[in-house]
This record gives sequence, C-alpha cells and structure tokens, in this order.
Amino acid sequence: MGAAVLSSDRIRKEIAGLTPERSAAAGWREGIYTAEWTDRTYHELLDRARRLLERGESVVLDASWYAPRRCEAARDLAQHARGALHEIRCTATTATVAERLARRHSGVSDADAVIASAMSASFAPWPEAVEIATEEDPDKSLARACTTVET
Repeated sequence: MGAAVLSSDRIRKEIAGLTPERSAAAGWREGIYTAEWTDRTYHELLDRARRLLERGESVVLDASWYAPRRCEAARDLAQHARGALHEIRCTATTATVAERLARRHSGVSDADAVIASAMSASFAPWPEAVEIATEEDPDKSLARACTTVET
C-alpha cells in the first residue's frame, strides 16, 4: 500500500538507546515498559507520524493501543492532518498468542506469554476498531485489513 510503518516496539528501543534486536525484556510495566516509557514511546510514535503526514505520506502505526487516551491522540492527529484514520485491532486466542510467542526466536518485541496475558487483561474496549481475527490464513487477515482501509 506504500505506507510508512512505524512500530512502537522499534521506537521504544531507539529512544532507550538500544538496537531494535537487543532484548530489554522485563516484567509487566517494568524497565523500559513503565507507564512513563510507554508515554514517551507513543508521543514519539505520533510525532514521527505527524511529520510523515505533513509530507503527504500514508502511515501505519503498529502498536497495541490498549489505552483509550492513546487512541484519541491518534484520532486527533489524523483530524489535524486531514487524513483518514482506519483503526484495526488484530486479535488471536490466548492459546494462539502463547504458541506464536513460544515459536518466536528473535525480533523487536520483548513480550512473552505472561506480558501478552497482562496486556490483554488491561485492554480497554475499542469499539471504533475493526477486529480482525488472525487465526485465519494470513492472506485472509491481510485481505480483510486492506478491505477495511480501502473502504
């Protein structure tokens, strides 16, 4: 789709002075995952998105968005930039998430099954988002996301 992808996981590590692949694993809301670090991360994520939108680029913001105030900040940014905002929440069962995390050997995210469970439990309702169940064939999930953005 030609959009720039901004990842909260990558940005969090950059502002912490870490390479994206370096582990900063910590307990739920500890280390670089405290509320303060998360606020800094989302602020930087939205600031980078704003700069790209001002240049006429499309942007995908890859983050968990479990706090309504952060979703609202993204909506405010889109409105200010006079851009369309498509809110998509990818979902999976707890078992699927645990299995995927167990298979993951490297990457930017430090989340494990315990963190994923804690995040899921703290996720506020997000009625504005289109939910896409990702247990399906990845091509079907991607097609649904593209259809959501194109409409």
